Amino acid sequence: MKYKTTLNKNPRVYIEEWHKPPTVSGNWVPSLVKIAGGDYSLIKAGVHSKEVTKEQIQKYDPEIIVISICGMADKVPKEWITKREGWENLSAIKNKKVYVFDDSWLNRPGPRLTIGLENLAEVIHMD
Repeated sequence: MKYKTTLNKNPRVYIEEWHKPPTVSGNWVPSLVKIAGGDYSLIKAGVHSKEVTKEQIQKYDPEIIVISICGMADKVPKEWITKREGWENLSAIKNKKVYVFDDSWLNRPGPRLTIGLENLAEVIHMD
């Protein structure tokens, strides 16, 4: 794994668990993002995933977006996010920091969460 440690920067991360309607990943995902070094303040750890509005996402302005759609593995096109109306000015989209993860890395409790954590750390600390 090749990533740079940045102790003074915690980029805002948005992880989408479902797309219709846009749903931010909850439960244990906020804890994983925090451990990986990101800011995940759209939802608290232990709270079930919830729908988010375009306005909430625009105000939060994520610097990194991870798409991890339940039941779709890593077969989701980035365009579901990058071409979404009203999201074109988000920092993550402008800076091409949109990533697709296999949903089993984040959405299922178990040993694969360590893979998800490693991959989150990698995208959070990339140059």
